[in-house]
Amino acid sequence: MRPVDLDRWRVGDASVDALTREIRMPGARRPVRVTPKALAVLRVLAAQPGQVVTRRALLDEVWPETLPTDDVLTQAVTQLRKAFGSGAGGAEEGRAYIETIAKSGYRLLREVEALAPDAGEDVPQTTSTATADTAAAAGTTAEPPTPENTTPAVTPLPAADGANPGGARAQGWRAATIVAICVLLAAVGVLSWSLVRDDDGGADARTGVEASRLITSSLGFKGSPSLSPDGSQVAYAAASSGPAGSVIMVQPTRNAPARVLARAGAARGGVVTDSIPRWSPDGRDIAFLRRLDGNACAVMVADVRGGDVREVARCDGARTVSFDWTADGSGLLFGTMDGDFAAPGVRVLDLRTGAWQPLAYDHIPGAIDHAPRVSPDGRWILFARNPQLGDLWRVPVAGGRAEQLTTLNTELRGWAWASAGRVVFGRRVDSEVRLYALDPASGAISDLGFDDAQAPSMVAANGALAFVRRNLRFGLFRVAVDPSGAIHKQRLFASNGRDNTPAVSPDGSRLAFGSDRAGPYELWLAKLGAEPGEPTPVPGITPIGSHAPTWSADGRHLLVAGVADAVERGATTLYEVDAGTAAVRALAVPVRNPVQALRLDARQLVVAAQVGDGPLQLVLLAADGRGWRQVRALEDVSQFRHDPVSGRILFTRLSGDGLWEASTDLRPGSVRQVDPHHPRRVHYRTWSPSVAGAIDYVVSTPECRTQLNRLGGAGGSRQLCLSVGRRAATSGFSSSTRDGTLYLSMVIDDGMEIGFTHLPQPRPSSTLGIVKSLTVKGKPVS
Repeated sequence: MRPVDLDRWRVGDASVDALTREIRMPGARRPVRVTPKALAVLRVLAAQPGQVVTRRALLDEVWPETLPTDDVLTQAVTQLRKAFGSGAGGAEEGRAYIETIAKSGYRLLREVEALAPDAGEDVPQTTSTATADTAAAAGTTAEPPTPENTTPAVTPLPAADGANPGGARAQGWRAATIVAICVLLAAVGVLSWSLVRDDDGGADARTGVEASRLITSSLGFKGSPSLSPDGSQVAYAAASSGPAGSVIMVQPTRNAPARVLARAGAARGGVVTDSIPRWSPDGRDIAFLRRLDGNACAVMVADVRGGDVREVARCDGARTVSFDWTADGSGLLFGTMDGDFAAPGVRVLDLRTGAWQPLAYDHIPGAIDHAPRVSPDGRWILFARNPQLGDLWRVPVAGGRAEQLTTLNTELRGWAWASAGRVVFGRRVDSEVRLYALDPASGAISDLGFDDAQAPSMVAANGALAFVRRNLRFGLFRVAVDPSGAIHKQRLFASNGRDNTPAVSPDGSRLAFGSDRAGPYELWLAKLGAEPGEPTPVPGITPIGSHAPTWSADGRHLLVAGVADAVERGATTLYEVDAGTAAVRALAVPVRNPVQALRLDARQLVVAAQVGDGPLQLVLLAADGRGWRQVRALEDVSQFRHDPVSGRILFTRLSGDGLWEASTDLRPGSVRQVDPHHPRRVHYRTWSPSVAGAIDYVVSTPECRTQLNRLGGAGGSRQLCLSVGRRAATSGFSSSTRDGTLYLSMVIDDGMEIGFTHLPQPRPSSTLGIVKSLTVKGKPVS
């Protein structure tokens, strides 16, 4: 039998599991799961390694009785290269596995061999599944049976003549003691096993990523999951069956049918959007946000069993609303709110009296303190300050000094309290959002291993975790608008990954962008024309993904911020790339964590970088014989762009909506606001300088998923719908200042489901700890 006919086989250094469709590379954080068609392509190539297989042969074998285009095969090979490039060798190794033969087909360049049925990556073959699972739940490493750790069979020795009877009695007592200890250890083992079982008494001790599953399977939008206090049910927002809007769904955390919590009255009319459900501490009510058409907005509370729905607060005109229940369920805790009922910081609404009480703490003017969450012990309020580019903070429930918990200065996508005072949060990393765990006591942050996961909701008592699993695929588009307003849209490059953060060169001849199309997230370059050239990666850089690269005025170089370790992240470095040769060099600039930069000339740079543990500032650097030195700084900047028409720096701020400008030397007297309304501070990347001094904004409306608002300029302002059903990425776009052509990333596929699992719980360290665990799980204590 050929190796590829088995369930598990090896290709070079990679192990392939055909049953799970997973490919694991040495040094990879986790295996990569490929599509059935991609695996089928690999089977065909692996059946004849080293030989060229034509494209026609692959299409006939993998897609029989259909008429597929070459794109499906290209995407399958790209996905395989991405999997082979997920290890320590990176994307370059992935491309080295499968060779493209021009105008012919593909060839696998690695040997293929069978794997033993029980062989696994980094796991001894003799380790049983039960042992490994139990060890993982206990936070230990299971050892395989070996002569050193396996108890040998013991043959009793006969007693020597004249043995001491007292010695025999002592041996008997010792034997009895050993038996008693063994019984006690066995009892503790059984008790420990019960503590890691599912709440329903199931025998599966797996937790975390291993045990995660999707509990929804319907089409359409799903978001903002909220678990019931015992973790047995989840409420979430989902697209309604009508033409638009959304409803709150409630369903068990097993794969069971969901039901609508509360429908809006038909008499009100219009499009109703219900979102961000929050379960009350006693499990009887769910608070949620209801929007009606334009500015109408209210916070509602509904009985979980159905029937009673009441309005508890108005939020008309607000675009930023967040809330959660107080620890005792008597009120709602609100974050920063704008609109007609604006409030700058955290405050509490008493549901019995309707009275508002601001929390007395050191709120920073202009900051958005978002989505407050009360800790399980009732001592702390967790929130994100400026979640679009900020950090996690906590403040005592009674008020006082707020404490910064992280110094990431990153895009945060949901946060929740876990057990033992820990926090689980979603963080945008490159082209995806991942879940992380934070220990506030030590400041340690660890990746939980969840791909494409965000918006966590947790039950700290039992480790139940619900989250949104969003599997996005982005493609790059070129959109030209002629003087009559006609739109000409073209998909630029085939890709099975996520292409984002495009930046077009000043002369319009090249495009730089970030993508995971070949595995790890990389910087890519492509030549533009009537028929764009194939993109090529720039080796040695892992772009940060939050800010696009910036071209020099002559279009020969670009500056990009990146990280040295794509897995652990860490401090950022500023790199300069030669667009012609793809040569890379690091610039030793005297600023912390640069995210964006512009070269004004050979001796001057403008850099956006972090100030201490706080927000970004814009810094002018000048070079002398000793290196770079800071000349001037401009505070409170989230993103900047250079407008070659006016020769000025345009920038946005986290402290407020709008657009500002400054001279390239950042003189304080040159700073002025040019637009007080656009863009919103939470959408600080969705704008770009355009042709003839205009500013382009890309927004999303219920009627048009991707809408262009071009304001100012010689051609006058205009509003155009670029796509009714396809949404643009929020990571930004680039407009050509020569002719106004847009280069933007748009959603190709968007799968959203609700996932569920249990996170491992800290082990009880004492009998009292075990008793407490039993009490939390509702078990009798004997």
